[in-house]
Amino acid sequence: MAALQHRSACRGNRTVFNGPHCSALRRALPAAYGEGYVICRTIIGSVDTVRNLCSNLCAIVLLVGCAYAHPSALLFQHGFIEAPPASPYRYHARSGALHLYCRSSGISLVAAHVADTLVRAHRVDLDFATWQPTITAHQQRSEQYHFTNATARYDLRAFEVVRYENVAPGVDVFLRWNPTQVKYDVVVHPGGQLDQFRFTVRGGRIERTRGGALRIRCGTEEFLDAPPVAFQESPDGTRVPVMVEYAILSDTVFGYRIYGAFDARREVVIDPAIVWSTYLGGSQEDAANDIATDGAGTIYVAGNTRSIDFPLRGATFNRGRQNMVIAKFTANGQHLWSTYFGGEQDEVAKAIVVDPRSGMLYVGGWSSRPSVILDQPYPNRAGGAFDAVVLAFSSTDGTFVRGTFLGGSREELINALAVRQDGSLIAVGRSNSNDFPVAQAQQATLAGDNDITITALSLPTLQVLWSTYYGGSAFDEAYGVAVSPSGSVFVTGVTVSADFPTANAYQGRPPMLDNAFVLALNSSGRRTWATYLGGNDYDLGNRLVYWNGLLFVAGTTSSADFPIQGDSIAQRSKSGFNDAFLTCMSESGTLQWSTYWGG
Repeated sequence: MAALQHRSACRGNRTVFNGPHCSALRRALPAAYGEGYVICRTIIGSVDTVRNLCSNLCAIVLLVGCAYAHPSALLFQHGFIEAPPASPYRYHARSGALHLYCRSSGISLVAAHVADTLVRAHRVDLDFATWQPTITAHQQRSEQYHFTNATARYDLRAFEVVRYENVAPGVDVFLRWNPTQVKYDVVVHPGGQLDQFRFTVRGGRIERTRGGALRIRCGTEEFLDAPPVAFQESPDGTRVPVMVEYAILSDTVFGYRIYGAFDARREVVIDPAIVWSTYLGGSQEDAANDIATDGAGTIYVAGNTRSIDFPLRGATFNRGRQNMVIAKFTANGQHLWSTYFGGEQDEVAKAIVVDPRSGMLYVGGWSSRPSVILDQPYPNRAGGAFDAVVLAFSSTDGTFVRGTFLGGSREELINALAVRQDGSLIAVGRSNSNDFPVAQAQQATLAGDNDITITALSLPTLQVLWSTYYGGSAFDEAYGVAVSPSGSVFVTGVTVSADFPTANAYQGRPPMLDNAFVLALNSSGRRTWATYLGGNDYDLGNRLVYWNGLLFVAGTTSSADFPIQGDSIAQRSKSGFNDAFLTCMSESGTLQWSTYWGG
């Protein structure tokens, strides 16, 4: 389950408690305000007050709320804190205004709001409908929490993960804490009976949104959870997507349903948790445009920055208004290095890939009237207002190795890169120059205002192997590229051309002027098929992935009649002004299935 988002519509200046145990909170309010509060990982209170309040789970919110109400009482909670003896819950975690309590029979969500000395709280219980799981805590943190009163002191531990084992046969639930979110994952072991797993909601009502999310309403509060995602891990470590959705059995009972093909011999993880996240930037505008990983899980980010104080490690200096920036992180989020690259005006990195054979980084983008001199003679020049550029960097420390311009007398840019198994690099983008460097071209001349460009370069020398325009009489641009093991090239993007050259097409004619497209070339750059992909409004293909003989195309659509196909699809109709789309095609261009995705 994705991180729960809490929304509140509460207003006014009265203390209000809603939920199944409101009366105890109201009775406890006068005594608690002077006596019980949480401060710096330490719970302090008179023995009678604490004992009375802890006898009711909902009253714990009041104890926490008093920490907000008293200026000297600050709550610094990190992780799932184990409960004192005889408490009705086992662990407690907090993320913003949301409090989560782990009970033996389920999970309680409490949203607490405090203004000055006024508290408003709502509670929803998610009970395991038919099973009594085993609850354990894992990944202990270094912090300790101390619960004290007149007669006793309890030293309580903090944990990163709480596990509910066997919430149904072969099904476990893992709750994970981070400073901004509390999440849980559902893990289905081989042979597990996911259809037996149910949550019963008490204190709220559930509904599914048009986009496939789950909403729990509780008075003026609501908890919203995004549509679930799932995967299985293949023997080589690749994560294979599994199609999953919420199974809404009534307005108080829900579970999960897997649809489509999956390997019953392997574990299914529903909605993996965020492992880490970080900001990266300085005091001005910064953008991350693409990301790549290597076989060790190391992460490389490419983008652009206007910040002269961008966080650098072992880097070159900022020379212009806007420079490319490249950064490297370990799989655990440690920042290893980052570097600028650019001339005296604007440079933008739009794409980054890793060559799995050499470990070299290759970056594609554009440069505006650059003063940098690249070492490749073909075609090493800055010909127009801005030119496409391909650069090679060492993945060890970010050192610049070589680079080349790809440009004519006007404007070019590169939006995406892909490395082929034969040791060549494919770069795609657009050009409006009539002298863009072509070689062994499928289309040798500019046909419209802007045409797609597709170029194959040798590695590591960055020499052009073949290069071509592709497009019709208007505007065309490529945004994504993928390659097959045999060296075939697949491209997606947007076309405004009514005469975009199609062949063996799923859609041979444009439904409207702005359409996505998918184009296939063989290893030598010759077209095998090309098709429009869209409806009666604006459509754009952003990225595509080749996997196991299939193409997965992702993009944006505002068309109410985008081609949707398949029995097991996530969303049949458009929900908003613009929705994402996800389309699966065979390697030969046959549509397998297609769905909207959005709220």
